[in-house]
Amino acid sequence: MSVAAPVSPPIRLGVIMLCHDEEAIAARMARIWATGGAAVVIHADSKMPAEAIGAMRNALADLPRVRFSRRHACEWGMFSLVRATQDAAELLLGEFPELSHVMVVSGSCLPLRPVADLCAYLARHPRRDFIESVTAEDVGWTVGGLNEERFTLRFPFAYRRRRKLFDRYIALQRRLGVGRRIPQGLVPHLGSQWWCLTRATLSAILNDPRRAEFDRYFRRVWIPDESYFQTLARRHSMQIESRSLTLSKFDGQGKPYIFYDDHLQNLRESRCFVARKIWPRADGLYGYFPHGDAARPSAAEPAPQHLDRIIGQAVLRRRLGRPGLYMQSRFPLKDRENGKTSAPYAVLQGFADVFPDFEPWLAQRVDADVHGHLFAVHGAEFAGRVPIGPGALSDSARLRDMDPRSYIANLIRISRRMQIWQYSPRDRQQMNWFMATDPNARIFIITGAWVVPLLHSGMPFDDIRRVAAVLQRIELEQIDILHSVWLKARTQIWDLGDFCARPAGALRAADRAWRRCGGDRRDAGHARHQRHGPVPATPAQCRIAAAADGRFLVARDARASRKTSDMTQPFQRFVIFAEMRTGSNLLEATLNAIKRVTCFGEAFNPYMMGWPEKDELKGITMAERDADPLRLLNAIFDKPNHLPGFRYFHDHDPRVLDAILADRACAKIILTRNPLDSYVSTALARATNQWKLNETEIPIPATVHFDGAEFRDALGRIEEFQLQVMRRLQVSGQSAFWLGYEDLRDAEVMTGLLHWLGRTDLKRVEPASDQVPQNPRELSEKVENFDEMEAELARLDPFMLRRIPNFEPRRGPAVPSFVGAEAGQGLLFMPIRGGPSARVRDWLAQMGELRDDFTQSSLRQWKRDHAGHRSFTVLRHPLLRAWSAFGSMIGGRNAELRRLMREIHRVPLPPDPELDALEEGRKAELFEAFLDFLRRNLNGQTTLPTNAAWASQSEILAGFARFGAPDMVLREGDLERDLGWLALSAGVRRPAPLSEPGPYPDFLQEQSLRGAAKRAYARDYIAFGFAGRP
Repeated sequence: MSVAAPVSPPIRLGVIMLCHDEEAIAARMARIWATGGAAVVIHADSKMPAEAIGAMRNALADLPRVRFSRRHACEWGMFSLVRATQDAAELLLGEFPELSHVMVVSGSCLPLRPVADLCAYLARHPRRDFIESVTAEDVGWTVGGLNEERFTLRFPFAYRRRRKLFDRYIALQRRLGVGRRIPQGLVPHLGSQWWCLTRATLSAILNDPRRAEFDRYFRRVWIPDESYFQTLARRHSMQIESRSLTLSKFDGQGKPYIFYDDHLQNLRESRCFVARKIWPRADGLYGYFPHGDAARPSAAEPAPQHLDRIIGQAVLRRRLGRPGLYMQSRFPLKDRENGKTSAPYAVLQGFADVFPDFEPWLAQRVDADVHGHLFAVHGAEFAGRVPIGPGALSDSARLRDMDPRSYIANLIRISRRMQIWQYSPRDRQQMNWFMATDPNARIFIITGAWVVPLLHSGMPFDDIRRVAAVLQRIELEQIDILHSVWLKARTQIWDLGDFCARPAGALRAADRAWRRCGGDRRDAGHARHQRHGPVPATPAQCRIAAAADGRFLVARDARASRKTSDMTQPFQRFVIFAEMRTGSNLLEATLNAIKRVTCFGEAFNPYMMGWPEKDELKGITMAERDADPLRLLNAIFDKPNHLPGFRYFHDHDPRVLDAILADRACAKIILTRNPLDSYVSTALARATNQWKLNETEIPIPATVHFDGAEFRDALGRIEEFQLQVMRRLQVSGQSAFWLGYEDLRDAEVMTGLLHWLGRTDLKRVEPASDQVPQNPRELSEKVENFDEMEAELARLDPFMLRRIPNFEPRRGPAVPSFVGAEAGQGLLFMPIRGGPSARVRDWLAQMGELRDDFTQSSLRQWKRDHAGHRSFTVLRHPLLRAWSAFGSMIGGRNAELRRLMREIHRVPLPPDPELDALEEGRKAELFEAFLDFLRRNLNGQTTLPTNAAWASQSEILAGFARFGAPDMVLREGDLERDLGWLALSAGVRRPAPLSEPGPYPDFLQEQSLRGAAKRAYARDYIAFGFAGRP
């Protein structure tokens, strides 16, 4: 006979609520607990006005399971809080004998989840007591000390109300060496006063035979509400989990954190049952919580780890402040600062003495503010010698010397750029120890360099000797500091003679060091190639410096160094990845206004050569480009001492894309725009044939019709292309310069772009001004079916409205073309363009409502909601599919494509007016030529990219598989049989009939056409085993 497992009794929760103010909020919380099924006993502090208590009683009079306990005057840190909890617990257990658990909360505690969730969680642990209880030795969170002494000294005085007596009485007990004896058998424990105990444990504590003894002892313990129940629970509980079910956090001063409306998301994600303390005016929190379905209680484990990290970081920031930020409440103590400064900086001593014009030379080569002598006796020498420096700091020596370390800390903190300044024994020296002990400091010294300007001063030799002695003594003291064991700065020191003997090597070492600090504005590879440029020193000056040190050397000739070009370029060429109506014309105009920079338009656009009305570029015709596109690519890039480039869109010649992406010397500029704005702007340009507008032209007013399917298709193709580019750059370890449409008229951004390209000789780049926005109207004025467009866009991922997601990796092209049917457990059709999509769609529509507006995220949700669904696609014989593509071409609206077929791709189509009257024999000839074009196109031998309507079905299926492969691949010839079985497997009891396929011309059976199709789609024939005849 089997023995049934014991069944735990149902959870009946009782709540003790301690409140001392905000009676309306407390009453509201009590109602939440009571209506959730809990019995509630409220202790209202006797200091609360009688009117407030009366209002609470009236507000809760309709709740039969709410009681009010005897009132006490409670004071923080005193035994009155324990007495109030004891009385409330005795009343609760006496009035409601069915209770299984008791929880203590305050009037400012907010239930975050339904009471049913808490009961379901307690039901998983019916005999477990949730109370934080740790020994005094293990506590690390108490504020103000007194971990053990709170149990061994007496505390008769209130900490907050009688602080002086409190402190003096503690000091007296310590001085006299008196103490208290802890009751025998007790091991003091500490923890949060917000606990949840089983009825058995709480009853045992309240009915303990030694309770009177314990109460007398804890009456003089400091903050007994955090130790009374925590200690006694260890005597009576069978199972303790040392944590509270209430989320309660404290700052560095021991004060509870208060949660506001902007913490809503954090509190929701914590999945805690109760949170404390809530701001009384946090209406958003009070209106949202408790959040959950009480009818379907969840016993999910609380997960406050993320919120713990946020609060921990806030506590640390509040206690330490930001590195290098000085303020009245957090002025640093010696050796206890949270960072003397907030960012790395460099101090250069002697460089400006050896090299004239050293500051402007260095400023051109590092992304930093290069100042003069900030601690000069006469005042601070800011970059450009302005009287007011970064952060409104004055150059006054008097103001600077009042607090020099705050002066430097503020200078470094206020600027996003690295700060570099000159230093000398001639400057004020009170900052030597500060800089030497600052880990952010980078100090570079050429000892004895101060002698060079001294020898050029024209002073009498005796005066030079006296000044030199003073400066040498100051420098020796400084060097002693830098050799101290307390040194934290990074230093590099050269002797003047050694430096002048090898100035280039020393400069490289210094250059590498200050660039590692964050001051390099250029590409690292280029910095290795030509890092220093012309050194601003003459041979004579180097000889004088060496002679002063007792040596002789010949420095390199500065005139030879000046032959180096001022234009330094990490890249040799560029490409702009953009799309129609993204502002690429404006960007091209801006670049072409710069000397030695040329953008050659849309050089690989299948319909033109760079720009409209051009059929030749760099001496290469369109036909020659189409035959060998790399020839034109090499011709464009073959421009010495120049920075050439072009624009490339997703539908340009795909044969050059690999060469561009693999070329590390080719800078990649990626230009994006809100895809909806681009779509509408393109439609307007097509409607008005006005593609560019200058300030003297008048825009043609027009409105366009928004086509949702067309927009989704265009969006999918552009996104697929940008993801391809992004992945190739990621895999090859390259980076791109990202531009938005709004950036194109920002001079600072354009300057940054040219600097990134290597043109650091340009101080400012102004955007081109010969083009103006064409349609600066609201979308509602440009789109005639604006309401329909809004409804259509509401179905898309809202992030797609701002920009195409270029950063998060995504899979699964063609998802917007999928069709879902509410038939049975769900049918998902993944159509292949050029296949029998219309027949299958009609078949699905007969059995249920269709949905065809999928995004990747919405499709995943659809699959989750349709357990047991079936997904499928349908293959069409390649010959029939090619015929469908041919028919779309000759009967569609793309006249430009037909022109290219005639002129470039050897498909001799008659003029468009004659296409409708073609005879069968003539159609067969043209179709055969089209099949030959398909062969060349599918093998990458044409300018045109492969269209999805004629792409290989094996490649389309591979694209499906990046998101999720269909679980059935059907054939058009077997649809009538296979679709019925498919519907039955998805739970459709009566599958709908399938319409008959359309007729095909008899000449498709000709051997020449079947052979041409097999040559074009060889991979599909092999992969799927298609027969020669359809």
